[in-house]
Order: sequence, then structure tokens, then C-alpha cells
Amino acid sequence: MEDKHPAIRAARWRPDLPEPVDEIRYADIVDAILQNVALRRPGHLPIIHALLQHLAPVMEDVDLMSSKALTSLEESLCSKLLTTIEVSHPKKDEEELIPRRTWSEHLERDATRLMIDVRIAMARCVHERAAKLDDRLEWYTHMVRTRALDNVLKSLFVEGMETPDGDTFGGKGFRSLWQESIAAAAVALHRSEEGEHTGDRVAPMIRDLGLALAMGDTPVSVIAAQMGKSGSPMDGGIEGAGGRDLHIGCWERGVLPPAAPLPIASATSVGLALAEQRRSEGRFTLACIGEGGSSNGEWWEALNLAAARGLPMAFILQNNQIALDTPVKNQSAVDLWADKAVAVGIPSWTIDGSDPATIYASVAVARDIAMSGHGPSLIHIETMRGCGHAHHHDDLYLGASSGQPPGYVDKDLLAYWQEKDPIDSTRRDLLERGVQEHDLEGIVSAANKEVDEARKFVEAMPWPNPETVTKGVFSFKDSPTHSDQIERFANSAESEDEE
Repeated sequence: MEDKHPAIRAARWRPDLPEPVDEIRYADIVDAILQNVALRRPGHLPIIHALLQHLAPVMEDVDLMSSKALTSLEESLCSKLLTTIEVSHPKKDEEELIPRRTWSEHLERDATRLMIDVRIAMARCVHERAAKLDDRLEWYTHMVRTRALDNVLKSLFVEGMETPDGDTFGGKGFRSLWQESIAAAAVALHRSEEGEHTGDRVAPMIRDLGLALAMGDTPVSVIAAQMGKSGSPMDGGIEGAGGRDLHIGCWERGVLPPAAPLPIASATSVGLALAEQRRSEGRFTLACIGEGGSSNGEWWEALNLAAARGLPMAFILQNNQIALDTPVKNQSAVDLWADKAVAVGIPSWTIDGSDPATIYASVAVARDIAMSGHGPSLIHIETMRGCGHAHHHDDLYLGASSGQPPGYVDKDLLAYWQEKDPIDSTRRDLLERGVQEHDLEGIVSAANKEVDEARKFVEAMPWPNPETVTKGVFSFKDSPTHSDQIERFANSAESEDEE
């Protein structure tokens, strides 16, 4: 006989808490719990706040600098919170609330979801404080590499590379300005250092360059893709062909190339996670999407199937305030983008995209939930892109230096997010942790040198064979080449002259 109600994903999950590195206090746990409850279940906030405050005198002096102590606190807090919530329920007992669901059944399920939110909040807090200095330096390095590479990609678009016919070509590409923190997600994943990749897999979007680089993609691969050079990994497997703009991927390092329409990558990720569920190879899948892409039907189908099957994966939904030219208010009426997960019954939460530490912690928690058999989660990242949709779009988006066009993005919004530049804030954090200024400057210098050398390497790569332009596209027959068309036009003109 089937269960009367759908399974609650992560209901039986108990977090595998790491040993903290930074100091962690009861007040930190309380703040994390209250923040998540305020966003996810504000109706419960007064009761939970009162209980946590009641426990404070006893808990403030407790040593929480071990995973054992933190696990004990998690179990004790959730037990007390659950009891307090249940006592507050109306005494309706077995009275039916809706057909085939009693008051007690429904409220018990709601209380279970609340406990999931509490555990997630606490686990995120602990994982953030468990990040080692090497982890923080690694994600800072990838963020700096991303910014340096983005600058080269824009420069190439403006200046171009000389082509065999004496013209110049700049390619088409997309930048990640102010969204570089996504690189921290990779630091929380299992990655293969050498040889065949047997670790986790990611499906980044076009603005997730930092994630691709942190997984093992290279500046040479990225530049070659934008410039369409022969030898690019994005050549479709066609000898002599070139890259196909900046929809980059690196499958040998677990990076799935973005597709168009963008939500197709989420659907493919669901297929990867379904295979993992059957094969049990210990591989987690992370699927990224933007707020615009989350309006597409393919994404909803992917999200729903992952939830229904309890697949070992997570979704990242980045709201960067505008989808190409469509602002958030014209994209959806949802209050928080994390609310979209409610429709399919999986845990979700909202974080600040300018803070790489919270991205790292969130992905670590989502991975823990998924790989312990408790299904997918959705991480809503609130962020902002500081550049146009593509290289050619900056003036329309930000405004030209001449004032024409003036730019259509709210200047106060841009100023707010510029103050939260993730590279600047991470740099300040590292300095406060004792990292020396010259060491951080060395990271920046190394990144600039790496991408400059990559540019020179790509400049020396051959241009693609023109005959390959018709290859690797969907058609019942090959399209005519440019030379074929020119010859056909010439023959047509000669026929007209003869007439």
C-alpha cells in the first residue's frame, strides 16, 4: 500500500557537521536559525525566538568547537523546538482539515519541514566556520582569475584578433562581473586532481565562468571558444572547426557546457543524477540557472522530476536582477526565488551572492543532504551582474561615457551592488585573517600573467577551416558553403545577362 502523503525530502536527514575552524558561539547558531526561519517560515518566528532566548543563559558558555558538541546541540535544540511547536497547535486531533488529511497530520508535516529549515541553517553556519584558510585563498584565487579573464575577453571583443583576410574578429562572449563568488561552490565539491574525472559534476550558466575555472577548465579553452579558433574543445568534435562562442564546457573535469535554451542543462543534470542514483558512484550534480531561465518549462520539469525521485543533486538559482533586458518584476511575482522549491516539496534557502563563504557552506550542506540519500535542494543566490548581457551590451545596460545611450539599469541598484563587490570584500576578509598584502598581490599578478599568456597562445592558434561552418549543426543536409553560394550567385547573374 502506498503512503498516504508524499515523502518529505530531508525529513530524516541529520547533518554531518565538520570541525569548526573559526570560533562559533551559541549566538551565531541563533542568528543563523532566526534568519532562515524569518525567510522561510516567519509565522513560527516569535515562538522560536522566545525559546532560543530562554536557552541562552545555559548555552552561552558551552564549548561548541567540536563536531560532537555541535551535533549534540542540534539534536537538543530540534527536540525542544519540535515540542514547543506541537504544544502550540490547535487541539483538533483527528478532525479532517482537507479530504484525507487531518489537522494533526498536516501540522506535523509542517513542523517536520520547520525542523529541516532549522537543521539547514545550523549546518550552513557550522560549514562556513569550518572553511580553512586554504579554502578561502583558493576561492579568492579563482575569483581573481575570473575577473582577469573577463577583462581579456572584453578586450578581445573590442580590439579583435587579425583574421587571415586582414580583418579583425572579436567573437561573442559573456562576463561575470560581481558574480565571481560562484567559484566557491566548486571548493565544496569533490574534484579529481589528475587523470579521469570521477568526482562531482556541475552545469554552469554563461555567467558562471568562475565555477568552470575552479572545476579545472582553462583560460586557453575559454578564450579559444570565444574567438572561434580551431583546436578549441568546443569545436563539436569536428576536425578543423572552431569554438562556438562562450557556451563553454570541460566534460573531462565534470563541467557540462551550457545549452540553449538554458534550462536544458538542468534537464541533462537530472539525467546525470538519475544515473548516479542507480549506479551509486558517489557523484553529486549541481545544476545552475538564472531567475529568467527558471521561468522556462524545461526547468520546472527538471526540478519536479528531481524532487519526485529524490535525486542526489542540487539546484542553484541566481537572481542577478535582470534576464537579458527583463527586470525581475516583469519576470515573476514570486517573493523569494527560493519559494519556487515549495511547489515541488524540496528544501530551499536564500543567501547573499557577494559572500563566497556562504555559497561554499550552502553547497556543502546541499551535498550532504543529497549524498546521504535525502534528495535535492534549491539554493537561491541574490546577486547582480555588473555588466551587459554580452560584451556588445554594456553601453545599453550601463550607459556610454558620452551619456548616449544613458543606460537603463537603476543607478542606485548598481551602486549598492558595487559596494558589495565580492572580490574586494573577500580581499578585506583575508587581510583580517592575517594574509599579507604582498601575497594577495601575488595572486592577482599570477592571474593576470596566466590570462595574458593564454591570450598569446590563442592568438597563435589556427583559424578554423571555412568549410566546417556547415558542420555540427542540425540539418537534413549540409548547407552550402560561402564559396558555393557565391558561385551560384555568379552563375545566376550570367544567366540573366545571357537572357
